[in-house]
Amino acid sequence: MSVPGGLIAAGGFPSHDVLNKKMNIIDTGTNIAAISSSLLSDGMLASCTATGGGLSAGIVYQRYSNTWIPVSLTTHDHSVDDNPHGGRLLNILLAGNNKELFDLSHMSVHTGTLFEGGAWAGGGMVSDFIDTDINDVYCKVTSGPTSGGSAQAAYFTKYYSFGDNFLSLFYLGVTDGSHLVVRVGCNIENASDPATTVGSTLGIEACDSLGNQKNYDFVSTTNGTRVPVSVSSSLAAVQVDNSIAFRGYRIEHYPSIPVSRLYIDNILVSTKTTNVPSGTDDGFSVNVSITTNNPTEKWIRYKSVRTIGIMDSFW
Repeated sequence: MSVPGGLIAAGGFPSHDVLNKKMNIIDTGTNIAAISSSLLSDGMLASCTATGGGLSAGIVYQRYSNTWIPVSLTTHDHSVDDNPHGGRLLNILLAGNNKELFDLSHMSVHTGTLFEGGAWAGGGMVSDFIDTDINDVYCKVTSGPTSGGSAQAAYFTKYYSFGDNFLSLFYLGVTDGSHLVVRVGCNIENASDPATTVGSTLGIEACDSLGNQKNYDFVSTTNGTRVPVSVSSSLAAVQVDNSIAFRGYRIEHYPSIPVSRLYIDNILVSTKTTNVPSGTDDGFSVNVSITTNNPTEKWIRYKSVRTIGIMDSFW
């Protein structure tokens, strides 16, 4: 007789089922793969002596959910979200998207290498800047001192898609909080352009023409609908306290759930579960832009940026 856990009681006689579970099958991959599933149970082990049947010589496998899973140390490329491949690389990176990844994985921004495009008007411009007031160096995205002046800094991702998981990390600050439009995000419109319902967008924006301190909205566009969601956290206020030169903004996107999230300084401040972008966009732009609505210069201190996502489905 047997007892719970597949053990054999004292004086008991094991059944073939119990004995099979105790065995380490030693055979060719072809023969192991041909064993009837009715004789196999989760937890059974098999040592493959010759490659065949989808199994490799020299590898020990464990049976789980009607599949032989390699338990020996093997080469795997993280290309598929299953045990043999070790899960997708993107999911590993996303699981570690806490402060350590945020601090260590940002790309410093400067006009010479990162940006493939920029737009400006009315005295606005994008330039590398040494700021002696805060003793730091960053990319300056400035509106210029003319009402209606604007500037946009953008780089273009290849093969990232709103149909797959990705995250974008921005480290930046704004020198003013009113009489401006600021937009930051993925495929988001230039601050000097009207809002659009065309295509897919995901990002943050603050729009003020009345001289009032403004919080960012978390904005998404998909299927012809653009939905801004007000962010109530004090961290979302467009920056006017220049003692805090930069904040970290992290946008996470999981279309299969579906959910998109906004973190500021590693604190979750907004979650979208409706109007979440999806689709198979072949690349999108990552944009940072500002416009002034009065004759006072405002600018974005654009320190660093990083986008992690699935590129051409090979992650």
